[in-house]
Amino acid sequence: MSEITVIEIKQENALSIFTAEEGLDPYLKKIEQEARSLVPDMSTKKGRDQIASNAYKVRQSKSALDKVGKALVDKLKEQPKLVDAERKRMREFLDKLADEVRKPLDEFEQKEADRIKALQDRVFFFSSCVMDNGEESEKIKAVIETIELEKVDETYEEFEAEAHREKAACLDRLKSSLDKQIKHEAEQAELEKLRKEAAEREQKEREERIAREAEERARKQAEEAAQKERQDAINRENELKLAAERAEREKLEAEQRAVNAAKETEERLKWEAAEKARTEAEEQARRERNKKHKTKINNDALSALLTSGISEDQGKTIVTMIAKGEIPNVSISY
Repeated sequence: MSEITVIEIKQENALSIFTAEEGLDPYLKKIEQEARSLVPDMSTKKGRDQIASNAYKVRQSKSALDKVGKALVDKLKEQPKLVDAERKRMREFLDKLADEVRKPLDEFEQKEADRIKALQDRVFFFSSCVMDNGEESEKIKAVIETIELEKVDETYEEFEAEAHREKAACLDRLKSSLDKQIKHEAEQAELEKLRKEAAEREQKEREERIAREAEERARKQAEEAAQKERQDAINRENELKLAAERAEREKLEAEQRAVNAAKETEERLKWEAAEKARTEAEEQARRERNKKHKTKINNDALSALLTSGISEDQGKTIVTMIAKGEIPNVSISY
């Protein structure tokens, strides 16, 4: 397989090439002709590497041409649009060409990646076989049977040896889990048997205890009934005795209440008479004090009136009229 030549343009020819309409076409066609003339050889690594190298050289030509064009644009500011348009067309053309040249390699690499992924997934089927703790032994047996039926042959290609190892390791893990689960289930069965026997013993002991307790309750109830009957007889006798004593006591208490009532009545009448006499005496004493007080006030008022030159009789008359309230707006303060 030939190699693609990296295109170069001399700077002195750049202006005429980049400013001419489709001026790069001779170079682009030369790159395209060389790229398309190469026959991809996908059967060998050298051939695949050559494809990658040719695509890379197409991109090198793109970079070289673009660099010349960019230098020209930097130097000739008056023609940037023409140069940039040609650069853009050139880049797009060569990018598309490079992608086209590399496409067989990309397709091969993708197909190879898909093939390897599919084989790795088949191997992962063995490497990922793990049973959760507590899975029933029958389920583990079914999984072991499924794994054993999965045939490992040349269809695993370069992963055949790894698939054999992972399958063997998977079966070892599953069989180990199966042995542990069978032992665990046997232990659980023995524990269940022991629990059942213990429950039966407890039930029998409970029934016997209930029977004994019922017999004991019946005996106690009979004793309590007899005791209650004896106590009831004693209580009735005591109640009759207490009733007689209560009647006698109530009789005596009634007689005593009658005596006390008569005595209380006599004492109350005496107290009321004494209280009445005391109250009347206090009231009489109060009236006497009040009378003396008023007399003194009246006499003081009379003495004051007499100093005005009126007679004693006239003064007494005035004081009496004031005391009785017969003179408007005049009063004596006692």
